[in-house]
Amino acid sequence: MGILSNELRLGNYVYDDEFEISSIEQINSNKINQFTKVSKGNSEPYISNIYPIPLTEKLLVDLGFEPSAFTGLYYDKEGIIDIKVSLDNKFTVYYKNFEIREVEFLHDLQNLVFTLTK
Repeated sequence: MGILSNELRLGNYVYDDEFEISSIEQINSNKINQFTKVSKGNSEPYISNIYPIPLTEKLLVDLGFEPSAFTGLYYDKEGIIDIKVSLDNKFTVYYKNFEIREVEFLHDLQNLVFTLTK
């Protein structure tokens, strides 16, 4: 399953065609013109060769979300965004205690956090 170019923002993290994490730096309609591999440098893959990174609880912690005393609940350091992980591994985003929606992939979470906090 690939990603459409209109789903991406600059700075989104995705998997490249070698399933290594890369950051988006420039976007055209069918080609990512600046695509920085976090570990290897630059390349220019087509949009069809990049893939979403599924969310995990470990990834939330790696992104700076703090686990709550309640199992399956994570919050950001500012206390504005909470993410609840259900028993069936669904990630629901809350903004100032209001449920926003479920997210499945890292780039989607990045875009939602950007929209809610900018």
